[in-house]
Amino acid sequence: MKNTLKFVLLASSLIISSTSTFAQTVAAPPEPIMPLPAKRHLIYDQEEMRLFVHFGVNTYTDMEWGDGTENPEIFQPTKLDTDQWAKVAKETGFGTIVLTAKHHDGFALWNSAYTDHDVGSSSWRRGRGDVVGDLEVSTKKYDLGMGLYLSPWDQNADVYGTDAYNGFYMGQLNELLSNYGELREFWFDGAKGPNVKEMNYKFETYWSMIRQKQPHAVLFSDAGPDVHWIGNEHGHAKPTNWSGYNMETSVGGPWVPELTYGSENGQYWTPGECNVSIRKGWFNHQDQPAKTTERLMEIYYKSAGRNCFVLINVPPNKDGLFDDRDVTALYEFKAARDKVFMTNFTRAANIYPTNQRAGDDEYSPNKLVDRDRESYWATDNGIKQAQIVFNMTREHEFNVVRLSEPIRMGQRIKSYEVEAMINSQWTVIAKGTTIGRKRLHTFKPVTTQNLRLRILDSKGTILLSEFGVHYDPMLPANYDQLDPDSENMQDGETHLLHRTTDTDR
Repeated sequence: MKNTLKFVLLASSLIISSTSTFAQTVAAPPEPIMPLPAKRHLIYDQEEMRLFVHFGVNTYTDMEWGDGTENPEIFQPTKLDTDQWAKVAKETGFGTIVLTAKHHDGFALWNSAYTDHDVGSSSWRRGRGDVVGDLEVSTKKYDLGMGLYLSPWDQNADVYGTDAYNGFYMGQLNELLSNYGELREFWFDGAKGPNVKEMNYKFETYWSMIRQKQPHAVLFSDAGPDVHWIGNEHGHAKPTNWSGYNMETSVGGPWVPELTYGSENGQYWTPGECNVSIRKGWFNHQDQPAKTTERLMEIYYKSAGRNCFVLINVPPNKDGLFDDRDVTALYEFKAARDKVFMTNFTRAANIYPTNQRAGDDEYSPNKLVDRDRESYWATDNGIKQAQIVFNMTREHEFNVVRLSEPIRMGQRIKSYEVEAMINSQWTVIAKGTTIGRKRLHTFKPVTTQNLRLRILDSKGTILLSEFGVHYDPMLPANYDQLDPDSENMQDGETHLLHRTTDTDR
């Protein structure tokens, strides 16, 4: 009791002694730090998770990579229900569905004027089927975004390997950009098999077309330019992860460390995206189970919880429906996230900072717990180290810490620690380097009433938008022995993007 009283008095004296600093004035807003996200990035940032859908002739051949010789007649999704896809995506926390409009086999899920290897050559719906069109209608119905993947490698196109293929590809690209409403993401990769013709893709031209016709769509590839591959297909980002990027590789180019770390001094705002499948493979194979809730939560902590966006693949079956096992896994994953994050134990805490920007309430530390990602606590110019004490109303047990920066102002935090008052001593329970849009730390459960956040280094004036502590009952009791900030992989593992069939460690 004496120690607790001493702590409260110390915190109170800190505020009283700082009254002149925190006098009610109007502060000039802090300066952003470059690079900054574009509007399309801010739209993307509102979602956090997107759903990938691998569907096509591979669904019927039980293959991961087709060879372009498939008979279109095998494509018969007689119960296709993209409303089911969209409803599940909406109800389980996804904001956009990204569809493989064409995979490496070249089979188009819309009726393309540039090939006969498409849905128009199947008797399904008398040759008038259009999976892309169905999905457009469903995503609008459920207030979701739509994104598309158009494989650059096409094993069915006779002109592949010649410059004429660029015209062929841009023709198909134009069909998708012009006929299916607004797109939020366009996905590219450089995957291709061995002994394939060399192809000089005109990616810069492709991207310019998309900029012109779909200005709100983020462009994904190894090289960005808007969102970059994180360097593996396990759904894990590195603990240090900057949204700055210098595009040190090309689409399908060599693995470079920047893929998994970003760049502290990156020229472009190009955050990472973690892609992973809910199953072992990317296409539906009936012998493959869905990932467990525990595994999906681990992926979430190591992707969304490490300043990364999440793209989880859910492959429809031959009927054109999401498998019941996958649907169940998604709803259980949503319930698990809600259970953890619905309660923030610092929500009603008394909060005491060592610095508040000109004493202006606009930058109060209370902004950290107001459930508004746009508001933020800020320090005076030039302050790159600061502390905040959270005195909760009573003791709470928790094993998750959550932090966020207001990314529209750039990314800046370089080092920090979170401490808990345990046995009258400040004890570090989590520490890290980058924060970005979200940073989650997991650890062995701690019980305390008092917390301290110490910002140790920043690229500029400190800005922080969210802080919270939560309890996850699914974390194992020996979680501290699992080294939650380990990488769990070698740099460059599964670096052939969109190629591997085993997404599990």
